[in-house]
Amino acid sequence: MLEIIGNSIRSEIEKMDYYMGNHFIYSLGGGTGSGFGCRITEEMKDDFNASFNFHTVVLPVFKGESPLQQFNVILSATHLQEHSDGIIFFLNEKIHTFLSTCQDKSGGVNVNLENINEFISSSLCNLIKLNDCKNVSRFYQDLLSEVC
Repeated sequence: MLEIIGNSIRSEIEKMDYYMGNHFIYSLGGGTGSGFGCRITEEMKDDFNASFNFHTVVLPVFKGESPLQQFNVILSATHLQEHSDGIIFFLNEKIHTFLSTCQDKSGGVNVNLENINEFISSSLCNLIKLNDCKNVSRFYQDLLSEVC
């Protein structure tokens, strides 16, 4: 599976005029994101050492479904620190609390996965603002120094 995904990513990179790096987005509570996502990160760093690898990860709620999820978070975050250039963390519980508070004021009380994903993606768009970048070659270095 790792070879198939690696070839797929390589194929997409070859279509680009200028490749600067990757931005991975996934959760670390357990499952595919925390295990296989970290393994893909390692492969990408080995195959494309000159590129930047950024990660946006969502940490699970403190008391979740699996008793091992906090252990998965620790192992995955440690692995990401070794193989990535920058990590942006979102706390699932804080996002849920914030959205619940906002929706209570507007009359709604139902926070769902779509709301959470919308919040994360809009936060990332405000943070990164790719179209506002004047010097593309410095973009990831500036992001690293200012955010991470």
